[in-house]
Amino acid sequence: MKPDKKNISHNLRLLEKSHFVKQLCMSQEDGAEPCDFKRLEASYARFIGSVQRLVASEQCAPLDMLHALSRARNRLVRLRSCEERRPAALVALWEGAVSHLEFEMRMVHLRIEHPAVMDRLPQSEKPRSALYLAEPFTPTDLMELITALHSAGVGRRIDGTRANVEQLVELFSWMLNVRINNPIQCRRGVINRKLRLTRFLDLLRNSLIEESQR
Repeated sequence: MKPDKKNISHNLRLLEKSHFVKQLCMSQEDGAEPCDFKRLEASYARFIGSVQRLVASEQCAPLDMLHALSRARNRLVRLRSCEERRPAALVALWEGAVSHLEFEMRMVHLRIEHPAVMDRLPQSEKPRSALYLAEPFTPTDLMELITALHSAGVGRRIDGTRANVEQLVELFSWMLNVRINNPIQCRRGVINRKLRLTRFLDLLRNSLIEESQR
């Protein structure tokens, strides 16, 4: 069965008119009430999911994907340039959305330029990591490490640009078979700790020191 072109076109347009974008627009209106960050974060997660489903779709041509991603990115950039002083949490979601769109745009470019290299394996053929997170360690410990790696700019994409926190979370989640929801919120939680900011990193440091002294 051939894909319904009308439905595909409709889905492409929905990206730039998503509930997440609408909430950001409403936050800029005069007299707007303070943002409900839980609802905004939920909308952000759905927006990212929509972007990922679009890019993974086999019914949408790469150029159409690029146009849709570019329009959504430009809409967000225009909104970001209009705002004056907004809560840091809102700005973080804003920047995370733009960063993710730019990453997916680069990946689609690479798929166009190097189709033999960038074609994805079917889901059933994707290997599953044989590792798991040992006790007593937790996903929160991983987020402390990921946040430090991200802040230091350790991870780089195939095109040389800096990896965003979502990509690092996806990598560690796959490697150790864990689930970390809302990476932006988790990163902010790590940074805003009042006590024991580097508990896990200190443990890693002490383990390395002990190993070197044996």
